[in-house]
Amino acid sequence: MQVGQKVKWKSSCIIKQGEIVAVVNPNEYPTETFERLGLHEKGMRFNAYGGGMPRSNESFLVALHETKKVRTQKLYWPLVSLLKSIDSFK
Repeated sequence: MQVGQKVKWKSSCIIKQGEIVAVVNPNEYPTETFERLGLHEKGMRFNAYGGGMPRSNESFLVALHETKKVRTQKLYWPLVSLLKSIDSFK
């Protein structure tokens, strides 16, 4: 998987769709990646509550696909094993 790829995953019994916007390096907190890349300056927000410990594998920050215009894109840090590549948003 790579930045720009569209993905879907299931969380809390809800199917979510989004686009990968950043790669989180192994053993790095997603908040470190968020700050390092200055994603807040690009209109994104990431709440790290419940985020857990750094993962030993490469993972991804995913911007939620919103059907309505929003001022800031909400980012998620789903488990890589849950991500499925998609061609387009439905």
